[in-house]
Parts: sequence; C-alpha cells; structure tokens
Amino acid sequence: MLNTSELKTVLENRIHSVFPDLNISKELHFCVGSYNSPEGTYLYMQDNKYQYLITEKGSITKHVEFTSEDDLLYASLRAIICQISLDYTRENDQPGKDFRRVYFAKQIELYSKFGKEFGERKTAEIEEILREHPYHDKS
Repeated sequence: MLNTSELKTVLENRIHSVFPDLNISKELHFCVGSYNSPEGTYLYMQDNKYQYLITEKGSITKHVEFTSEDDLLYASLRAIICQISLDYTRENDQPGKDFRRVYFAKQIELYSKFGKEFGERKTAEIEEILREHPYHDKS
C-alpha cells in the first residue's frame, strides 16, 4: 500500500495524463478530512486502507475504504468528471432531448480515457440508473 504522499503522486500523475491542464488540488485533498474540514474530497491512507471521504456543510457525507488504487481513483474521478460533463452538457444541449443523454455519454467517454474497465464500469452504473429512471425526451 502507498502512503498518502505516494498515493498523491500516483493519482495526480494518472489524472494529469488525461487532463494535463486540470488543477486537481481544488477538487482533491490528500490529507485526513473530518467534520469541520472545508468541503471537498479527501484521500489518504490510514489503517492499511485508502480512505475516501467527502465533506459538505460541516458534515461527512460519504466515507468509503478501498484496498485498490484503481478503485480509489475511480471514486475520486467523480468530483472531476461530473463537473466537466455538466459543463459539456450545457454547451451541447439537444433541445427536446433528456439532458442526461449528452451528460452520460460524456461521462462514459471521459472514464474510458482511464482504461476500458473504467468505461465499462461507468456504463454499467448508468444502465442501472436508466433502468430505474429512463430517459424522458420531449415529443
């Protein structure tokens, strides 16, 4: 297992290989997060596991432990890819079509840049969402 400093280097290098101009320090914090930490995503190694923590409004809204750098990277990309996909969707809106068509397609495209497995994993997540909440296009 990598320590927090090594983890930061590995994940930053992988993210910058796809998004070279992105300042990820605004999105990801490689230190221990707590209830009173500024809002954001915190990544660190503790108790021989990688910790993934999201804080919002003075609360921890999500805390997951991982043993794989790939699983941690996949979860961490949410903070980055969500915003990129939303920005892209706003610029490429298709009148009459459910905005999620463009949004989900962009997410799959971006996750796939990190490897086939990441793209397939995101596709499966989106398919599950669409089973419960299908697209609603205007006629």
